[in-house]
Amino acid sequence: MKRKRVIISLLVGLVLLVLVVSFADIHQLENILSEANIVWLALCVGASLASYCCIAAVMYYILIVLKEKLPFKDVFEIALLSCSVNYLVAFAGLSGLAAKIYMLAKENVLPSKTLSVSILHGFLTNTIAVLFVFLGFYYSFSYVKMSAYELQFGILVLIIAFLLTWVTIKIMLDRKFRQSFYRIGSKLWEKATQFRLTRRWRLDREKADEFFASFDQGMQMLVENVRNLWKPCLYAALDWGLMILCLELSFVAVGYPLSFKILIIGFSVNIFTSLFSVVPASLGIMEGAMAGSFALMGVSYENALAAVIIYRIAYYLIPMIISVFFYYRFFPREEKLESESGLVD
Repeated sequence: MKRKRVIISLLVGLVLLVLVVSFADIHQLENILSEANIVWLALCVGASLASYCCIAAVMYYILIVLKEKLPFKDVFEIALLSCSVNYLVAFAGLSGLAAKIYMLAKENVLPSKTLSVSILHGFLTNTIAVLFVFLGFYYSFSYVKMSAYELQFGILVLIIAFLLTWVTIKIMLDRKFRQSFYRIGSKLWEKATQFRLTRRWRLDREKADEFFASFDQGMQMLVENVRNLWKPCLYAALDWGLMILCLELSFVAVGYPLSFKILIIGFSVNIFTSLFSVVPASLGIMEGAMAGSFALMGVSYENALAAVIIYRIAYYLIPMIISVFFYYRFFPREEKLESESGLVD
């Protein structure tokens, strides 16, 4: 059933992508792509791979803070594969989070630390992403005239992003808040899973309590060593800088360099569409949203679409292909992620 849903959503994405491409002058789009500068294309791919190395470095140094040192090669594989899983089944990073927890456990990282590492890793990267969404929204006032409805929707999105960031920070730093949040959340979950349709998602409360106690212990250890987190913070910032550079190099490759403001607005659209997507890797949705936003700011639609296609290949498709080579090291065919967690009845 799950595989069927993925296939159907992938087909929907392909249809959307075809629709997005159909709005362009196909001949002109082909010419732009065929004449793309090979040197800039190589640098674009290089920036992409360097970005994933930084993502791995964030996790690597968080593990060191928790006295759980793994070879960088193994951490890189976990980081890259969890990103790929998240692209294929994305909802606010939750699928990537589950994959990281599972793969760290496979590498014998203590249960008290797997969730802590995964959440802090996601927090450091996603918090910077929220800042870019704020910045992109701010810059968009200079280029796009918004209706009252669009403005209200944008403000609502920013408020939600701010609240989610605030709650995450409180969960990480405030032990009392973290424990209260868990107690309230678990009670609400129990009530929500009392019905026949939701009963299959009911948690084993005893095991969930044990898991939270381990997570609470790991988070407290991180808080006590917060001064040693400057390296993960540095690499998280470098990761996003390289991701933006990858997008800029995509436009340079097609002979259409962008100003910083326009680049950030389009990049914030990329972030937003990647967080909440109903199709794998936001296929068709991200291409249309990014190319459309650049076109609204005066960029030729064909140039924008060509650059976005290059960016998508460099930053999404190539890393996903690479991750296939070590997928079965962590996910043998006969094993299922749910059976490892032991939380679901």
